[in-house]
Amino acid sequence: MAHALDILDGIEEPSPWRFTPPDPTVLLVPCSGNEHPTLEGVLQSIADFTGQDLGVQSAEPPEEDMLWFAGCTIDGLTEPITVWCQPAGDLEEHAHAVIGTGHEWFVAIQTVLSTDDPMTSYINLVRLITASIPDAPAILDPGSGHWLERDWIEAEFFHDTLEPPEDVLWRLEVIEDECAADAGRWIRTVGLSRCGRAELECTNVPENRTEQALDLLAGLAALSLELNLPGGEIFPSLQSGAIDATEWVGPWHDLAFGFYKAAKNYYYPGFHEPGTVASVGINKTLFDSLDKDMQQLIQVVIE
Repeated sequence: MAHALDILDGIEEPSPWRFTPPDPTVLLVPCSGNEHPTLEGVLQSIADFTGQDLGVQSAEPPEEDMLWFAGCTIDGLTEPITVWCQPAGDLEEHAHAVIGTGHEWFVAIQTVLSTDDPMTSYINLVRLITASIPDAPAILDPGSGHWLERDWIEAEFFHDTLEPPEDVLWRLEVIEDECAADAGRWIRTVGLSRCGRAELECTNVPENRTEQALDLLAGLAALSLELNLPGGEIFPSLQSGAIDATEWVGPWHDLAFGFYKAAKNYYYPGFHEPGTVASVGINKTLFDSLDKDMQQLIQVVIE
């Protein structure tokens, strides 16, 4: 499914960043051993980790190479998950290069990430599959192309206060035009579509501008994933620690919303708006009726 946004051509759609439904997210876990993992064993591990009675629906595998196939719902994930087992096939060589030999099977888990907060959905999914298959050395994320090694997962995904880097959800690709060497490079994101965001691209990028284009797309990709909080949810989010800070309209509105009750520090003015530009309109008939001294006073104050 293609949802591309060419930032060089401008933005014409009302909401170009988002779309629904997002593309599914699949995580693949390499498994070693002569015998493939069983459906019962995987589901029991998921149930043990979540402490839940899973609502499981088994079905005939839709693909011939799938050994088993089932779906279930889990609290903490916004959508049901689908789980299956398949031979490593062409991925075995890829796994060999990253984690070594002996991984002849892959267990796959698929779901749809929340478009409101895809990172939290992704964290919960990685935690689930990591804890459910504890001997797996890594997870392959085909949607981004990343291999997530276990040590890195435990350091980044099981932290109480910190989240993994945002670019774990996507990757940047640089594609050369082999047919026309002077056509420039094509740089694009891969993975934003499963977050419900448009994929981004820069075309005809000169070689000496590649780094700038990569930085630009990385920044725009991160910006597209920012949470949108309605005004009424800012204070409770500050109070609960869901967000660390907020930038609102100005001191008067900050006071009216009571942000001082939840935030220990206040910084003003913002670095992005050290001052404001305002205009004043006065009825001319009324202004002309004022004394000259009063007219001059008004003009001085306005200036």
